[in-house]
Amino acid sequence: VDVSAAALSSGQAAFVASTIRDTLRTLPEMSETRVGLVTYNNHVHFYNLLASRTQPAMHVVADLAAPAFVPLPPDAALVPYAACADKLDALLDSLPSLFS
Repeated sequence: VDVSAAALSSGQAAFVASTIRDTLRTLPEMSETRVGLVTYNNHVHFYNLLASRTQPAMHVVADLAAPAFVPLPPDAALVPYAACADKLDALLDSLPSLFS
């Protein structure tokens, strides 16, 4: 999700976050879908949404010239949606204020 100043001021970031949330809510209740979230502006931000965490943790990759990697273990990069739905909803709601 683009969280640059332009995307925030135009409402694009909020619209994309809302669309992601609304789309995920249409999944069947017992879906095995795994989700992850990446945001970017002048850095790339990965989020740990593991059920064992009380809230998502942001991991920032600031050096975009370096080879790309995901700074999370695989089980934290993509987690079952059913296990993180509330945390992901709250994170998506907070994106505009998190980066403003």
